[in-house]
Amino acid sequence: MLSILRPLFLLIMTLMPVCLQAQSLQQFDSRPFNAGARAASLGEAYTAETEDASALYWNPASLAFIPAPAIVAAFAMDWDRQSSSNSAGMPFQIADNQRVVIGLSSTLFGHPWLHPNFVDGGIDLGYANRIAPTLSVGLLTKIRDGGTVGSSLWTASAAIGVLYYPSPGISYGLAFRDIGSDVIYSYDNTHGYLSYEKNLPRSMTIGSAFHFPSTSDHPYVNISMDSELLFGPSRFRNKGGIEIQPWSYLALRIGGLTSDSGNVLRMGIGFQFGSFQIDYVVSPGPKTAQFHEISFALPLRRSQD
Repeated sequence: MLSILRPLFLLIMTLMPVCLQAQSLQQFDSRPFNAGARAASLGEAYTAETEDASALYWNPASLAFIPAPAIVAAFAMDWDRQSSSNSAGMPFQIADNQRVVIGLSSTLFGHPWLHPNFVDGGIDLGYANRIAPTLSVGLLTKIRDGGTVGSSLWTASAAIGVLYYPSPGISYGLAFRDIGSDVIYSYDNTHGYLSYEKNLPRSMTIGSAFHFPSTSDHPYVNISMDSELLFGPSRFRNKGGIEIQPWSYLALRIGGLTSDSGNVLRMGIGFQFGSFQIDYVVSPGPKTAQFHEISFALPLRRSQD
């Protein structure tokens, strides 16, 4: 699978600006990097959002309430971790109240123009079941193949979630994520790139999302808020974002994260051309948070739910 994705991935990355100077990196999360430009621009407060298939990585239960199933693809560049990543997902309706999503992701470490060091790839399978008109449950499983040149590591992780949708325009989510292990990468001048398997820091997130006005197909204002507890050493992160849509074809977003390690700012914009949507986000914050990402969504059909 990686041999097929590598040429396409390298072609895409050569069309994107690069500024990679860091000498160390860690891949410490089972989600593809930020998993969607809209989610990133809202400060990763996506546990209660039901916008598109990228919700799979934040709360798999959200898939049951996606209004228009869409093929979603995202491309990101992380300046500090010297990495680039892409992901794509497609939802399928398998029953009246059940959906599955199949996703693929890959991350390239090193300079994509000169000498990429290695590629890490994974497949993601999500399932959501609307067990009541206002309640759904979901499960995500992720299998990743990583490692440096000459080595290969296989890891698996999972996430479970619940979404409560009491009325149009209001939703609440609960998710337990990063249950399992992932491949961790490090770099030093003596040994070069090293890889090893490590258990992920499990997390529990509670979130809410509000859309005004709730009766409109294109709400003027969307507000998302999450509170995340990271186990391990225990610590909290608060996330939030606001989206303003002055017109149905334009969305302006700003969000952020607050934690003991500092604050991070996100800014994004979205465009809709008919049924095709493009979203972009940039993080201009401290060096450890600098990245940009672009994602695309193309609805397959309008949901009948």
